[in-house]
Amino acid sequence: MPPRLRFVALAVLFSGMLAAAQAPATLRYAGTIGQQQVTLQLEVADDTLRDGRYSYRSQAGEIRFVDSRRFGTTLVLQDEDGNILHLHFEDAAGAKASGFRSAAMLEGTLDRGELDLPVKLTRQEH
Repeated sequence: MPPRLRFVALAVLFSGMLAAAQAPATLRYAGTIGQQQVTLQLEVADDTLRDGRYSYRSQAGEIRFVDSRRFGTTLVLQDEDGNILHLHFEDAAGAKASGFRSAAMLEGTLDRGELDLPVKLTRQEH
C-alpha cells in the first residue's frame, strides 16, 4: 500500500475509533433513596459523567446534579438542593466495579446535614 493511502486509511480508522470512544451513553438506574422510589439518569462519555439527574416517583420534576467527583470506584454527586450522594460502583454480585459501564448497581448514601439515607440503585437496560 502506498504511504499516502496508508496514512488516509489510518486516519479514517482513527477518526472512527475516536468518534466511537466519545459517543455519550445514557445510563438509567432505578431503586430507592431511603424509603422513596427513585429513577436516576447519567450521561456518560469515556467513563466520565457529563450530566445527571434523578427524580422521586412521588414528586413531579427532576433534580439535577451540579457537581461530581470520582475517586476510583466511588462517585460523589451534589444535587441542586444541596444533597450529597456517595455512591459505589458495584457489579451484579455486589463486588466493586471499575466504572460506569461495568456498574450494574450503585449503592451508598445521601447526606445533608443530619440526614443520612441509604441509596440502592440497579441499572435498567433499554
